[in-house]
Amino acid sequence: DFLARPDALVSLLFITAIGLAIWAVDEQRNPTQQTIALLAGSVLGFTAFMTKQNGAQIIIVLFTYLLLQRDWRRALFVASLPALLLGASLLLGPKLFGESYVENAVGGLNNGVRPYAAFVSTYIPVFLEFNVAALSAVAAYFATGWIVGICSTQKRFLAIATIVTFVLAALSATKLGSAPNHYNDLITLLLVVLAYGIHTARKNDPYREISIKWAVSIFVFLFLSNQLILFRENFSTISWRRFGAYQNVVDHMRKDSEAEPDAKIFTVDYTFANFFPGKVVIPQYTLSGIMFARGLAD
Repeated sequence: DFLARPDALVSLLFITAIGLAIWAVDEQRNPTQQTIALLAGSVLGFTAFMTKQNGAQIIIVLFTYLLLQRDWRRALFVASLPALLLGASLLLGPKLFGESYVENAVGGLNNGVRPYAAFVSTYIPVFLEFNVAALSAVAAYFATGWIVGICSTQKRFLAIATIVTFVLAALSATKLGSAPNHYNDLITLLLVVLAYGIHTARKNDPYREISIKWAVSIFVFLFLSNQLILFRENFSTISWRRFGAYQNVVDHMRKDSEAEPDAKIFTVDYTFANFFPGKVVIPQYTLSGIMFARGLAD
């Protein structure tokens, strides 16, 4: 399912652009190499944005880093190039592919914002089930040290990229229709920071032993806490009562469907749908609500 979605291409472009930028900011590169690599990263950011809108985070990461480095000229180039490409695309796209091109490229930004929906559909599953809370805590331990201390430009870029991506993922999750996959790229960066931080701490940090012990201890504590919360949620008395209620409805539907074996069941409840494989039609509930709100569906 993931490979069939645009998220897979966005993740590929994101990883490639971040890796290219890490190579570019190395102080051993000459200015021409750095400029070309950063511009190539901004083109990858534009491509990612045209694939899925949250791909714009690549451009924002590069632009923010260059601003903080006071590299005004390259910051202007990194922002201007994708802007020019976007303008040309919006000018030529409708002529080549029809008016729906613009709606597909930027129309999704008009879905609306609902912070409460972000907590239900994104923040809770991401920070608990995907253990992003634990990963973020450990990554923050290393990233803050790289920002406030004296370190290589590559570490500084990686720390800034992680913070910016974290903020953008949290903001984009509030858009109606968002899902946990907005955190795909952040999780990748957190794992890179974790691995790189432990690796460099072991080699260069005079306090490497206490650093690694603290990092591992924080991760284990938060990981186990998350698992205990999830265990309680999945196996609590309330959950078993909920399952019992599902079972009653399922038994009723099975009796009704015996008279019409070819009939389809329409539902927006994924748990209920699992009881009837091959017989259930499941609409995209959030998008259906958006279409209804806009008067496009009854």
